[in-house]
Amino acid sequence: MINGWPTGEIVPFEVRDGHFYARTDTLRALTLMVPASAEETAVDRIPEVQARYDAGSQRLYLTAPASMLQSQTLRRARNDDTLAVTSGHGVLFNYDAYFNTASDRNAALNVWNELRWFGRLGVANSTGVYRHFADDDAARDQFIRYDTQWVYSDQQRMLSGRVGDVLTGGLTWTRPLRVGGAQLSRNFQVRPEFVSYPLPEFIGQSTVPSSVELFINNLRAFQSNVRPGPFSIETAPFVTGAGSAQIVTTDALGRQSVATVPFYVSSELLLPGLADYALTLGQTRKQYGIDSFNYSSRPLADGSVRYGVWDWLTVEGHAEGGSGLFNIGGGIVARWWRLGVFSGALSHSDNRARSDTDAAQLPAPGGEGHQYAFGYSYTSQRFTFNAQTIRHSNDYTDLGSLYGSNPLRRIDQVVSAVPLGRQGALSVGYFAIHHDRDDPPQRFASFSFTRPLPANASATLSYSFDLDHRAEHTLLFSFSVPLGENRSANVSHVRDSSGGTATQLSAYQAVPYAGGWGWGLSAGAGGNGYREAMLNWRGDRLDLSGGVLDSSGRAAQYWADARGALGMLDGQAFISNYIPDAFALVDTGAYSDVPVRFSNQPMGATDSHGLRVIPWLSSYSRNYLEIDPRDLPVDTFASATEQYVSPPARSGVRVDFNIERMRAAVVILTDGAGRPLPVGTRVRLVDSDQDAVVGWDGQVYLQKLEAGDIALDATTPEGAHCRSHLELAEEITGLPTLGPLPCQ
Repeated sequence: MINGWPTGEIVPFEVRDGHFYARTDTLRALTLMVPASAEETAVDRIPEVQARYDAGSQRLYLTAPASMLQSQTLRRARNDDTLAVTSGHGVLFNYDAYFNTASDRNAALNVWNELRWFGRLGVANSTGVYRHFADDDAARDQFIRYDTQWVYSDQQRMLSGRVGDVLTGGLTWTRPLRVGGAQLSRNFQVRPEFVSYPLPEFIGQSTVPSSVELFINNLRAFQSNVRPGPFSIETAPFVTGAGSAQIVTTDALGRQSVATVPFYVSSELLLPGLADYALTLGQTRKQYGIDSFNYSSRPLADGSVRYGVWDWLTVEGHAEGGSGLFNIGGGIVARWWRLGVFSGALSHSDNRARSDTDAAQLPAPGGEGHQYAFGYSYTSQRFTFNAQTIRHSNDYTDLGSLYGSNPLRRIDQVVSAVPLGRQGALSVGYFAIHHDRDDPPQRFASFSFTRPLPANASATLSYSFDLDHRAEHTLLFSFSVPLGENRSANVSHVRDSSGGTATQLSAYQAVPYAGGWGWGLSAGAGGNGYREAMLNWRGDRLDLSGGVLDSSGRAAQYWADARGALGMLDGQAFISNYIPDAFALVDTGAYSDVPVRFSNQPMGATDSHGLRVIPWLSSYSRNYLEIDPRDLPVDTFASATEQYVSPPARSGVRVDFNIERMRAAVVILTDGAGRPLPVGTRVRLVDSDQDAVVGWDGQVYLQKLEAGDIALDATTPEGAHCRSHLELAEEITGLPTLGPLPCQ
């Protein structure tokens, strides 16, 4: 026993010359930090270590300072650890058809669609929209392809490879670009439990067995028992920004010690030695959303990388080039003590290319330019503050300049928010945009105050104004209140600098997850007045909505929308609501109308084929699915009523609950005198390992029975034994009651 902590180990000690000797490696296994230079160590000769032997209990009691004991790491028992990713093979077709028409006979139909294939080799998908326009003159049809790509992700390495239409991985001071080509990138989303940013280290020590509690911002985040010695706690603080942790150690006598540890956590940083990157090769996509297959003939390369140097410093780098243009830059993100996070970046461009556009405002070839960016952010329970500026010279260009517009010459942003507890929250902001040197900058300021009210209502007052044209300003007041489950109402009033006003009233009922009806009513007065009504319905296989909009001075518009999905998973065809990411196909075999729940929310029941599609799973996360067996026939058995699944992104998984039909019966057992066997009598089927207990009136429930003669052994609470025989027919239905049967 060390400092009152029973090790639970039987260890040989040898007494020589009144001292207790043991193997050094044995003592180190008992958490004593003794030098490994000698094969044996006299434990009572170690400085500051005391030993006492109790011959009666054959136990050696050791007392040592906490600094001489091995450190231990305490971890939270997590329920969201990564599950093995499971995915079926299948295809999916998502659609969203929107139709609108006006009383002047103009009509339009837009059908957004996605065709998706998924399996062990990844996911391939293509998205686009079909458009049909009709008016008094003619009808036109058009199809625009958006994105087509194949994606494969390695969850263990947190990597994703993409081929097709991709978006370059940008940093806060770079501009992303649509490219047709190939990309390799780090992907932290495939490991939701992985924390990529540095966490504070909570350490302490205990001289005796104790319990440890960790409080973060006065909320308990962790609790565990700890043996004597130093310890460290590994657990996410559940907050970002500045905070305070209290480590409370309590021994068996109730004595407490409290250590306060201030910290600052920022998700903008990376763990030391961890890299985040995206490398792209391809050709620029032009006129996205207008032309389906318009790519530049010029190849390009783009790369961004972030690397954690220390827990307070992350460095960044970016390079892009193609067709005579080269752009390179670097930056840092640094946490300075607990005063917040600072960032800075500098980029240089050398443009010897000719633009693919005819825009006159683009820099001429041959120019060199630079861009610099600085930022600062601070977050705490008392307030948040964020400031950022990005500025570049007149000749600064990037790849986006060749295929669109030049970057904004200057962007300034300052935002701060102050929570006021029960009084609400206050936020202020300043924004400045400078398009180019020939145009004056645009500067705006804003103010917003939100106040919670009784009955879960809230009111918001916001004011914004143009700093360069002081006469231009806008004042907005809004009030919202819940009206019961899934219902809410809102009223808002806007007044601008010209004296114009607009008032809007609205009320909504959201559609329940499991399906049902929803509706919305709104009306506006002043300015462009309007009236609108809408109705929503969600079924097992379709989302429908429709409405009418009547605007002042315009013809009434009518619209309708239908969303859903068709697919096949592991050879099973299905029809479902729209599936944005991952989904599950719940299978209860031949049993229909079995209630299904997802994350404790009702999702409806299985159909006539025993199937139910759950279209809103979170990819790579633990998704909890369960069925309610209470509506199953009494002669069925479900080996499991709940399962956790973790499908990859935009994939599907089949969840079989393996419901089986079984032979079951209630048997009445009596003794030799015809009296029911007493309550608590244990009954065992001789030819199986099934045990059951007799209830009232000698009744016992038996399941998984085979046809023919069944021998039953019974043991009463008093220890008396008897045997009975049950003759079971080949075909039984439901849950029959058999007997009484004598047990002798």
